[in-house]
Amino acid sequence: MRYIIEETRITILDEKYWILSGELNNYGVDELNDILLDIENIFNGKYHESSFSNNVAIVSFTKEKSKIEYYGDFVGEESTNDIYEMIKSYRDARLAYDKKQEPA
Repeated sequence: MRYIIEETRITILDEKYWILSGELNNYGVDELNDILLDIENIFNGKYHESSFSNNVAIVSFTKEKSKIEYYGDFVGEESTNDIYEMIKSYRDARLAYDKKQEPA
């Protein structure tokens, strides 16, 4: 998955994921942490599948694949590891931006 992170915004470059981009931008750092922990629990075998959703986009994932749907219609499938790395990079960028905004 190709994406761009600018300060507190993420843009997924594949146009079919434009709604997912918008919804990820609405998540706070704590919510992003929850998603990452959920995916880590899948990777570690704590459970076999899970999902997250904000409004329109639903991302359902197993250890290998993540399925992206909008209003229940299939949009695409990506590697769960790619989704994890994207969200982790976005979360880390948000944390770095927040740290820069703190008074010295």
